[in-house]
Formats: sequence, C-alpha cells, structure tokens
Amino acid sequence: MEWTEERPASVSADTAADGLFTRADSLIERNIAAPTASGIDIEADRLFAMSVPAEVYAEQPDLR
Repeated sequence: MEWTEERPASVSADTAADGLFTRADSLIERNIAAPTASGIDIEADRLFAMSVPAEVYAEQPDLR
C-alpha cells in the first residue's frame, strides 16, 4: 500500500492558540473515557507525553 494523498494537519482553535502539538484537556478526557469505559484504569500522563512539546514551546515560543 502506498500513501498517495497529502493531508493537512489537524488544526483547531486550540492548536491555533496553543501550538500544533498541544492537546486540549477536553480531548484528552475523551480519549481517557474509552479505556475507562472498558474497565481499564489509566491516567492521561500515561497516554500523552506533553512534556516534550511544552519544553520545545518554552525554548522556541515562535513555533506556537
């Protein structure tokens, strides 16, 4: 299989305000809800490593 179509990045009001690699709390909560509903107890920081984007944006705020 070959990828033949280029797709734009997922841009929302949140990513426009906070940078492309950030995740809104509401979206993180929705992603946690699915495994929780299946009986899997997991914390957001186990699924989303937000320290790297935070560090990058802190060092280079113009990337936001």
